[in-house]
Amino acid sequence: MEIACRVTPAPTDVFAHVVAPWVDAASARLHHELTGLPGTAVDPDALTASCAKNLTSRLTRLAAPVLVRELANTPFDGLTRAHFEPYPVLIRELDRERDTAVVTTAEIAARYAADQERLTGTLLTAKAALVAVRPGGDRHQGGRATTILRLADGQRVVHKPRGVDAHLALAHVVELVNDLTDLGIVTVKALAADGYGWTEHVEPAPLPTRDATAYFHRLGGLLAVLHLVRATDMHHQNVIARADQPLLIDVETLFQAQLPGGRPDPATIALGRSVARTGILPAVAGRHGLTDISAVGGDAGQETSCVTTEWVDAGTDRMRAVERPEIMPGAANRPTWQGEPVEAADHADAVLSGFRLTYDAISFHRAEFAALLAGCASVPVRVVPRPTRQYADLIAATRAPEFLQNPETRLNALKTACADDFLPGLAELEAAELDAGDIPLFTARADGRDLHSATGTLPGVLATSGLEDALACLGAFDEFDRADQEWVIAASLASRRVALTGGGPGQVQQHAVGTDEVLSAACAVADRIVTTSFGTERINWIGLEPVGDTRWLVLPMGAGLAHGYTGVALFLAQLGRISEVSRYTDVARRALGAVPDLLNALRGNDELIAAVGSGGLTGFAGIGYALARIAKLVDDEEVARWARATVPLAAAAAEFEPEHGLAAAMRALDAEIGCTDARDLAALYPDGPAGPAQWCQHGASEWTDDDLSLCHGELGRADVSVTGWSAATRHRRTGEVLAALRRDGPRCVTPDRVPTPGLLTGLAGIGIGLLRLGFPDRTPSVLLFQSDT
Repeated sequence: MEIACRVTPAPTDVFAHVVAPWVDAASARLHHELTGLPGTAVDPDALTASCAKNLTSRLTRLAAPVLVRELANTPFDGLTRAHFEPYPVLIRELDRERDTAVVTTAEIAARYAADQERLTGTLLTAKAALVAVRPGGDRHQGGRATTILRLADGQRVVHKPRGVDAHLALAHVVELVNDLTDLGIVTVKALAADGYGWTEHVEPAPLPTRDATAYFHRLGGLLAVLHLVRATDMHHQNVIARADQPLLIDVETLFQAQLPGGRPDPATIALGRSVARTGILPAVAGRHGLTDISAVGGDAGQETSCVTTEWVDAGTDRMRAVERPEIMPGAANRPTWQGEPVEAADHADAVLSGFRLTYDAISFHRAEFAALLAGCASVPVRVVPRPTRQYADLIAATRAPEFLQNPETRLNALKTACADDFLPGLAELEAAELDAGDIPLFTARADGRDLHSATGTLPGVLATSGLEDALACLGAFDEFDRADQEWVIAASLASRRVALTGGGPGQVQQHAVGTDEVLSAACAVADRIVTTSFGTERINWIGLEPVGDTRWLVLPMGAGLAHGYTGVALFLAQLGRISEVSRYTDVARRALGAVPDLLNALRGNDELIAAVGSGGLTGFAGIGYALARIAKLVDDEEVARWARATVPLAAAAAEFEPEHGLAAAMRALDAEIGCTDARDLAALYPDGPAGPAQWCQHGASEWTDDDLSLCHGELGRADVSVTGWSAATRHRRTGEVLAALRRDGPRCVTPDRVPTPGLLTGLAGIGIGLLRLGFPDRTPSVLLFQSDT
């Protein structure tokens, strides 16, 4: 689940006098109700004042858009509640907020008074009266939210309006892990009550020493536990770093059930079922898809996808709203030393070590953990069918003045915004809760398939229960799955770094080489790629892909030549032709299974066409080039038709911007499979120079001997130059490359050298570079977009 927009304080309290009648009425009612509670448990005067302050801020934020609009005809000093009369929906909202504040505050106070004895000695050190409340997070089911209670002596405790069963379930799993390992993971203390619960208030604290190993060791252990219990949503706002312990303060999204849907990409499925789903590892959102909201991220200064409203000239006739991109303020989720956050990527080994230790303990004691999971069958868990941010944005949008004049207009707008065929009946339930000002809340039992909300139930809609999924996950625990999860962890943490060049041939011992040794090395690379694929009928990979100039993301591979599955398939098809090993050819062909649907989806969509681009390495021309080459290599006319279908898309993208490689790739496509449209398109655009400066995202402007990459390294130089080398030069350079591979393995040009399948910076590029060195007459240059004819 993506986090909702943070509410940024704004000077709307200048309208406090306009909403005062609602606040005064709520205060009178609340004080009357509180006077019946024991004075040792609740201070009615202080708590009423706290509620009045919270309510004033909330009501003025609701009323501000309408009141500022009314300033066009009325001076600021003349604004009164009478200006709300043309907006009956707003009046309804103000009335509801008044009533909600009374009901929820009185409810919390009564529960605290009833549980004070139990709380003392467990979550509190001494008895003290409740003097203030501070709701936080999303509001559900009649405006109820997780709320921090402040007591007269300064102590704090947290009220959970929907109970703490999930907290207790997680604690039991962690307890067993602690019995089997030396991790000593701490969980948040919780106290259950009837339909609600309490947790300790967690304050962040710095590391006890400079050494953060213990913290990240435990984080890795927690990652394995969360993977087992199919948790999601453990983003930066749900984790607090207290000394050397990562503490999860909100765990209602355990046992996440599989929602119904189509048949997406196999790599997407694999990534969605991996440790990446937990939210602990770098996860991105935001306006440009580059905001890390994870438990190891949440860095201050990042731009989110939300906007914040700044009120200019507040309290005057010139008061107006200005929307600006929201900037993340940072959170308490990262361990600190001497006031500075400690970077998780610098402690990847500790995270992996803790994960491996816990994963192996779970695997070895499978029966005990299966019994523990079965005992969680009745635990209620939250199911999140849509991102919370989407709900929050809908509520905000329908609080604009134009939606506040007619209740039906607002409700219909909400239904329309929610309506789709994702889940029959969901939209009606969502719209009803949104119209009530709540973020829709859907729950299920861990072992159930029914989806419940405050306004209804959708019976049997979940494809599997969360418990079934957790038991299936436990059943899959083995050395192969652990290797897959460890790659996701390593790649995700590495994505917080910038890739560095280096680690290439260097000074290495050489010996005589022949084509057999080159072919054997290429096959070893291909075998590694094949074994990391996902899917059967259709195949794809998860890769570590550059996005922008400095960021890398763990993503299912797209179709692009440079970093996508067509580039990987081209290497495998070329190797299959040279080695005569049909397995490589078969995998190459199955990797293209998504192409026809992709091309159909892109036709006529100018926005997506412009986003894909026209280029040879990262755009339609490169996809078409790879498909044409593969069609010729595997003798497949269907693939050739797909290749020709990319030409009009490349032409449409070129109208936005003609990119490097367009002309050369189109000429090669025509030469391989025959396509006059491609030849004509190539004639419209000139060729540019070929070299790292045209495509390298590492900052290299020329070839370097520092690494083996196709992007800017030794194999890239070989790809464009080998046909001009003497036999002696080719022999020497091939020997250097093979010696480097024997010494270091196929090291990719990615952050932390994490292996990735892609062509330009990954394994496929090393593989095709080897074929270019060993078989230059049979392996055309991919960087020059050469054909095989």
